[in-house]
Amino acid sequence: MPIEVISEHHLLFNGVFLRVPVDIVEQIAALPEVFVVTPTEVYESDPIVLDYAETPDELMSRTRELLDLNYIHNDMGITGAGVRVAVLDDPINYAHPRFAPYLDPGTNRLRGTNVL
Repeated sequence: MPIEVISEHHLLFNGVFLRVPVDIVEQIAALPEVFVVTPTEVYESDPIVLDYAETPDELMSRTRELLDLNYIHNDMGITGAGVRVAVLDDPINYAHPRFAPYLDPGTNRLRGTNVL
């Protein structure tokens, strides 16, 4: 199996995503210019089935339960306070009724929203 470069990253950090034979991972990790080697992990969960009759708040509540966010927030103290997250996807159908509550008036832009 040859070494395959999946992607290179130079803006936020210098890094590379590779597909390599397992027997050379230790050699790569030992290189002086390599800070860390982490494997790609695959997680599986039950799919979240969308019920389009649900409001966004109901869907968020169900998702919080699925991900056990109350434990993460309350017991672990991880709240994400002060952290901004943007999820960009293209193409996006701004005219979809599910986005109506989040559109800035007069634009086709989604405004930031606090979902907690």
